[in-house]
Formats: sequence, C-alpha cells, structure tokens
Amino acid sequence: WGCALGLQGGMLYPQESRSRERKELDGLWSFRADFSDNRRRGFEEQWYRRPLRESGPTLDMPVPSSFNDISQDWRLRHFVGWVWYEREVILPERWTQDLHTRVVLRIGSAHSYAIVWVNGVDTLEHEGGYLPFEADISNLVQVGPLPSRLRITIAINNTLTPTTLPPGTIQYMNDTSKYPKGYFW
Repeated sequence: WGCALGLQGGMLYPQESRSRERKELDGLWSFRADFSDNRRRGFEEQWYRRPLRESGPTLDMPVPSSFNDISQDWRLRHFVGWVWYEREVILPERWTQDLHTRVVLRIGSAHSYAIVWVNGVDTLEHEGGYLPFEADISNLVQVGPLPSRLRITIAINNTLTPTTLPPGTIQYMNDTSKYPKGYFW
C-alpha cells in the first residue's frame, strides 16, 4: 500500500538494490472514520496536526485492505465519506542524515481522493483510486528534531461519483432462458 524509499534516482516501481533502500509501510495503521454529520470534523479539528489516537477512538486497520470489508460494524461497512489512516515510522539514519539521499513516499493506491500529511505538513493530494502516487519528502525528514521519526497521516474520501467509478460497461443479460426475470433489476 505504501513504502518510503531512500534513493538516488527514480523509477516506475521501486526495487531494492545496492544503491536503493525500501521501507515497506504495509501492516496495521491507526484508522478512524469521520462519522460527523458533515463528514468534515477531521479537517475542522485538524486531526493531522497530532497523533490520530488523540482525536478520539481509533481502530487498528490492516493496510493494504478495504476498510469496508474488514469491519463487522454496519456503520463502517456502509460508510461513505472521509476516513483517516495514520502510522508512525522510524526511518534509517542514513536517510535522515545524508542530504544527497532522496526520500520518496509512495502510496500504492487510495480510493478515490487522498490528502497526505507528513509530521502535520500537507505533502500531497491525489485524485483517482487505482494508481500509485508519490511525493519527495526529503526536505521533511532531513530537518528538525528527531527527524528519523515520521508520522504519516492520510485522509481518504471514498465518495462515488460518475467520475470515480471504475471504467467499463454493464452488460445486461436479457436471455430469460439463462437468466431469470429480474436478475438484472
């Protein structure tokens, strides 16, 4: 779902090599759905400015996964709106000390609109749920106190619209000898 990279160049999909290190970010992330009436409480209270668990109750959510499929809570299974993910990561010391090392945060995908903060700093926005996206975060991890500790917060909106649905067509099967009446609405 995501990885942080220390690298000297770029490529389509990062591969570990003698000159390139990867840090996988898969695993359990803190998770919270914004159940407020307007679904904007996370932005109003700036949940990205402090650890997410301080904003209220959070769940441990496996990444990669679809939160709608993980929980047995009906409200979460059918939730539409903003959800928040967060994880703290300790980076290799070389990534934070060597100013020639490029550190890239790469997200595998997030459906459908995502905003990413690193240590509370707005870093990246992405629209579209099926492709990876990335940002060079070298300047955020190579400065300040405790630069090796990174807090990544991602707000994702899964609202479906005509432009966020996967491309394709629906084929209606009207042969009643194979498909009973009402099979397709």
